[in-house]
Amino acid sequence: MIIDDRFRPGSLSVMLTQLEAEPEQAVLRSNMARAEALVSIRRAEGVANLESGIDIDEVQERAERKARKSLALNPSDSFLWLMLYSVASARRGTDVGNVHYVNASYFAGPHEGWIALSRNRLGLSIFPILDPSVQQLIVSEFAELVDAGFVEIPATNLMGVGWEERERLLNALRHVDPASKKRLYKRLRQDGVKVAIPGVEEEERPWP
Repeated sequence: MIIDDRFRPGSLSVMLTQLEAEPEQAVLRSNMARAEALVSIRRAEGVANLESGIDIDEVQERAERKARKSLALNPSDSFLWLMLYSVASARRGTDVGNVHYVNASYFAGPHEGWIALSRNRLGLSIFPILDPSVQQLIVSEFAELVDAGFVEIPATNLMGVGWEERERLLNALRHVDPASKKRLYKRLRQDGVKVAIPGVEEEERPWP
């Protein structure tokens, strides 16, 4: 299941009921526990579209519980750690008590590109309250995204939630592919943002 898929109202409730109806020994398997967690989290993320009469906090609490159960079986699931933070912060707001979920996501999978596409923005949004070691992983992740050619997301992150850390983020690009850095520079200039990127000659115009 892809977490961003869209379902009709009520369909996730039916899916979760079917999963929970499996024999106990199957539920305890890592893959079944993960499936339950992802369905529960997806349902919690769509609380605005839930059926009337549903206790939203109960739905979110259930998603947290299912995620923790799955992570107890597979603590190396960096994506699920990230989703657990998302649900926990939706319930209680951004607080230090939830930050260790983000830490765990980075420690479990610091170089997972498809996760980085969404995780980097989240990490930068709470950057000041993270451990220094995790901050460095976020900075490295930003550089890896640029190096891989994902220019749009790093540009958006830099101009938005990462602006306060722009010098550190840009300095991390020192050894990144020159062509990728050039594309990032031009993308930023399109929005009127002029910054110094190591190894990129500054231009008056962002196009040839």
